[in-house]
Amino acid sequence: MNKNTNRIAQQMPMWRRYIEKRLSKLAVAFRFDISAKGTSLFAWYSFRPMAGCGVVWNIEGLSEEHAKILSLWFNSTVYALQIYLDRVETRGAWMQLHKYVMDDLLVVHPLKLSKSQKKAILKTFEEVKDIEFPSFLKQLKDRFPARVAIDKTVFRVLGFGDDEIDRILDYLYPALANEIEQLKTLMQG
Repeated sequence: MNKNTNRIAQQMPMWRRYIEKRLSKLAVAFRFDISAKGTSLFAWYSFRPMAGCGVVWNIEGLSEEHAKILSLWFNSTVYALQIYLDRVETRGAWMQLHKYVMDDLLVVHPLKLSKSQKKAILKTFEEVKDIEFPSFLKQLKDRFPARVAIDKTVFRVLGFGDDEIDRILDYLYPALANEIEQLKTLMQG
């Protein structure tokens, strides 16, 4: 073995511990361009624990059910609106969430949901989990059906009625899309 190979072999246990400490079933993005074609979701669930890349938080210690519930929440437009409002702009539509901001965001608490609320969220999760989402901006502009399904479920869990939800989404989607478009324009400067 050459010197570099030996050094790498010696460091493998340290790297294994580093990765194993970060394994989780849920990853949430904290740095991204909200207007980018590649930004379609803000959180990812995996039935097999994963260690996300350097721009996501690995949310450790969650049950499978709680990870699914939270992944749907973190992919809702309610959450997207919060991160838009509380973001730290790095340049136009590029944004970052600091941990102190994340600590102050409103999040559903899986242990405080009723059985019917959990069932509704998990049903929507199962309906959308295998769908390929276009960019977040396109989802808003086109009222992407999976986006609408997520948001209607989240708003129902929050206590809104169907008529209220429709009115909110009719206003929210174009308004948020317009704001993101303006950020995108600023980046082109």
